[in-house]
Amino acid sequence: MLERVKKGRMESCTAIKQAHNGLYVVEPVPNKLLLVWCIFGEDGGWTLIQRNCRKNLRIWDTTWDCYKKGFGDLKNDHWLGNEHIHLLSTQQLHHARFRLRSAAGKQHLANYDSFSLEGENQCYRIRLGRYSGNAGDAMTSGEPSAGHDNMKFSTRDQDNDLSGAHCAQMGGGGWWYDNCRFANLNNGNGIYWQQLCRGDCQGSDILIQPVENCSGVPCAYCNAV
Repeated sequence: MLERVKKGRMESCTAIKQAHNGLYVVEPVPNKLLLVWCIFGEDGGWTLIQRNCRKNLRIWDTTWDCYKKGFGDLKNDHWLGNEHIHLLSTQQLHHARFRLRSAAGKQHLANYDSFSLEGENQCYRIRLGRYSGNAGDAMTSGEPSAGHDNMKFSTRDQDNDLSGAHCAQMGGGGWWYDNCRFANLNNGNGIYWQQLCRGDCQGSDILIQPVENCSGVPCAYCNAV
């Protein structure tokens, strides 16, 4: 498969200026190479950090170390790795796009105009900006149990949520739990987004992009190769 990897050696998918979705080697800092899946649309290149099309239901309920390093198949269901996401998102200002495919097969978007992940010493705390989109704001709305923004990451073997329970054990996957969830896309039993799906969404993507352009919508989704 290595012959299919496009070796751009750019710092991000946005910098590659390429029209074809696929695997690329990026270099966010000197001498640190990462293999990522890039998605290109009218608004440039995006880095895919999560995909759950429910093709591999067992991968999500795993350990802190696995979520730190990343797991899965970059072309299909995967988590890029908290350490890699932290590295990418802290070199320059990023924004994020959460894409969900409803039970009816319709695509919905939740955009956040800033995104970063703090380091492991802060348990990969997520920082999100203002919401826009048509999926509903399940990450920053401020409703009870919905405060995923500014939360630390939790897994089945590391409980960092604000609940008296263990949300990651109950939820079946690593996430930025509060008490416990308005959203959880890392779940083999069902994709959860409070305003859109209670376990019955067909798929999800999380994409990040340096803040350089802000128009349009990437066109690829779960079946893109």
